[in-house]
Amino acid sequence: MIERVIQKSLEQALGRQAAVALIGPRQVGKTTLAHAVAAGRPSLYLDLESRADRAKLAEPELFLARHEDDDGRPLVAGRFSGQFFGHR
Repeated sequence: MIERVIQKSLEQALGRQAAVALIGPRQVGKTTLAHAVAAGRPSLYLDLESRADRAKLAEPELFLARHEDDDGRPLVAGRFSGQFFGHR
């Protein structure tokens, strides 16, 4: 993977807050970056452009309760129309 200048800032932001959005034009590496950051921490990836992944969130509280870390925080990273968000 090409080293991304923003990766360190993204990781620091995820340490401070529950959600971070990666927004940019198509084909610039947002998904690659999201997966690279997620590889270094407990995470779950959802593609919200996928009908199957959207269906998993039909009851979001139940879904998130099944995917919590040791501190009871949900572990989610996802994609919707080129926008990414993470939840620790």
